[in-house]
Amino acid sequence: MTHHDDHAAEGHGGHAHHPPYMKIFAWLSALTIIEIFVPFVFHANKAIAITILVAIAIWKMNLILRYFMHLKFDALVLGLIAATPGLLALIMASGLLMDWN
Repeated sequence: MTHHDDHAAEGHGGHAHHPPYMKIFAWLSALTIIEIFVPFVFHANKAIAITILVAIAIWKMNLILRYFMHLKFDALVLGLIAATPGLLALIMASGLLMDWN
């Protein structure tokens, strides 16, 4: 911790703010359990199952990037740099899904 960080921690009641790792871990675990059951529940309609699974994957990616990679607490430009590959993957996946039939 640098000298500047010591003063920043003292200005907030003497304690540095830490992300709620266990809460995020619980969310990631719950989302993973939901992912396991989605194919069984939506077996008849694969398009809905795939849409739900992709949405959950994006949600999980967001949680991991923001909290475990600490992008929530960094500059916005770092978040944009980290989000660029995800955006490109989303565009590619959308194009592939349109061709899938």
